[in-house]
Amino acid sequence: METGNVTIIRHLFHELKALKVYTTYQLKYVENGTNQLTEIIRIEDYRGYSRGKGFNQYFRLYSSSNWKTGEQVTGLKFTKNENIFFGDRVHNGKKNLLIFSFSNNRKTLIIDYFKGFYPANNETLKRLLNAHFTV
Repeated sequence: METGNVTIIRHLFHELKALKVYTTYQLKYVENGTNQLTEIIRIEDYRGYSRGKGFNQYFRLYSSSNWKTGEQVTGLKFTKNENIFFGDRVHNGKKNLLIFSFSNNRKTLIIDYFKGFYPANNETLKRLLNAHFTV
């Protein structure tokens, strides 16, 4: 998928384990590029340990030997659609937009990674979010 000169790398994950306070997902495939995340990711409940606002869950990468030291990437910020969220990841000095699309049963998760791109204004972000759909 490509928008203008922005490459969107799609990551498809399937649920690996669901517990009360977090769910882990395993990567099934990457479309339109190479993996920008990790093979296993976690969506966990936000427990108020930072000053973040506008979300109830965090997105974390399994990038080390345990989850506590893994990269806590972003909060999943709300949209008008209960299955679509957005966030960002600063990687190699660039801010990258992430759009999260959950299936209705939350067993499948698509993460669209807008490499090197984060919208400069809310209107562009709203258009991108409106263009997304549930899995």
